[in-house]
Amino acid sequence: MSSRALVAYERPDGRYDTHEARGELLGSRITTRTPFGGRDRPVEPVPTERGVDRAALAARVAFGRHEALVLVAPDYDTRTFVALPFGVPDAASGTGALVESHGPGDESWLRGWVGGFRGALAEASARGLDAGEASDLLRAEAAGFEREGRTVLRPGGS
Repeated sequence: MSSRALVAYERPDGRYDTHEARGELLGSRITTRTPFGGRDRPVEPVPTERGVDRAALAARVAFGRHEALVLVAPDYDTRTFVALPFGVPDAASGTGALVESHGPGDESWLRGWVGGFRGALAEASARGLDAGEASDLLRAEAAGFEREGRTVLRPGGS
């Protein structure tokens, strides 16, 4: 299955237009010469929504569907946030956090970490760990990423 992302392009007025995308490491593929990620166009050129406030972007991420949020500045500088869904075992059953990656290698590591940690929690949940406890462990990990100095976005700012 191809990974999905929400890509948000900043407009001159400071608001964002959001686009659906597929693929990984999109931040390194979006440039002034390849604004939609290159020849195979992993970013859908038609926006799904226009004029979104920056504070509302995290709420537009569908956890369990989107694995990342990519913010694109007017100069095509990008920031990628990897999705950390809190729903266990179903990622789409809850909210989550978005953890900033520090480049393509770090993004790959974060994606692997999220998948591995969530997989371990799903296994533990199948063996009796309460789903609420599992979600609390994921929330604690998001807080840990913040303590490490990473930017963590949450829907609703919580």
